[in-house]
Amino acid sequence: MSVPPVQRDHSSAAFFDAAAEARLLIKRCTKCGAYGPPPQTTCRRCGSDTTWSPASGDATLITWTTTPPSSSAPDTAPRTFGYVELAEGPWLETMLVDVPADALREGAPVRVTFLHHQDGEPIPAFGLPATIQSGATRHV
Repeated sequence: MSVPPVQRDHSSAAFFDAAAEARLLIKRCTKCGAYGPPPQTTCRRCGSDTTWSPASGDATLITWTTTPPSSSAPDTAPRTFGYVELAEGPWLETMLVDVPADALREGAPVRVTFLHHQDGEPIPAFGLPATIQSGATRHV
């Protein structure tokens, strides 16, 4: 599986530090407690600041698409991307790993895993709970 490297900046350092430890962080409002996706800096509900908060890593598949192999690299495997709704509520755009095409269905339970790239930061991806162990990571 070919995954491009991702680089951190100051605002994403805590997210990637946690990902290196196989922990998923999302944003949570400091005032009303509403959860949001990692890039969110202010609460969409009340406008207050957000802070990093642990997420369970459990999610539900909302929608997906599979990209065919690149014409410049026909030997590469297709990749599947999708949106998942975390148990805490926010939706994340993510890569789906080790999910057979016949298991892709709206509402399917999925679980976080982390992809580690030698030239970049670890990133969350999601797969079927039966194939993803808690705290699982893989090198890509």
